[in-house]
Amino acid sequence: MASALQELRKSTGDGTIPYLSQEVGIPAPSLSRFESHPEKTPTDRAWALADYFGVPIDVIVGRQPLGSDQRGDVQRRYDRLSPRSKAALEEFLSFLIERDMDEGMRLQQEEENRYEAAAWRYERLFIESLTERGGSEDLLALGTEEELRSGFERFVSERTASRLGEEAAAEAVRNVMAAYDRLHGIWVRGGGRAFRPIDFFGEVRVSQRPAGTDGRG
Repeated sequence: MASALQELRKSTGDGTIPYLSQEVGIPAPSLSRFESHPEKTPTDRAWALADYFGVPIDVIVGRQPLGSDQRGDVQRRYDRLSPRSKAALEEFLSFLIERDMDEGMRLQQEEENRYEAAAWRYERLFIESLTERGGSEDLLALGTEEELRSGFERFVSERTASRLGEEAAAEAVRNVMAAYDRLHGIWVRGGGRAFRPIDFFGEVRVSQRPAGTDGRG
């Protein structure tokens, strides 16, 4: 009696073992052995074949015959519902998906606010360090806004590296710099870049983002 794997293989491509071998990256002799003794198929190979054919792993290892009811319990229960109940369930699922999306956006906004507050505090320290060395002339010595940004990034990197591990520090710097860009209004727009300067010596608040923008363009 042909194994399920053999039947599946014959229904795919040209139906030969060499073809399937090339498709799934399993040596042809191994595939022949799995067809003859499916119960001896290694787990990793069985999962690879199950994913390729879109069947449960039990079919590949011979525990479940090919063509049996492979629907899950949830699917079988759904199939027994009336059209009205199916419509109600689908409406509820849409509500849950929308709620999860709203929650995700809320959490993302909270994360962005947290890093914007950190970026604001770091920038005040950065500017204070410049003015302590040579007054506001040091700001001009940094040149363009891109050079100022690079100086700020170096400053943040040095401070985070002393307190965090390498990977955590790199992630923190990326998030702080993204917040810096949002606060300064640096984003691609119409193929170019815009920079909104801030008053380094005045009061700078996170809420001063232009209305209707999210800093990502």
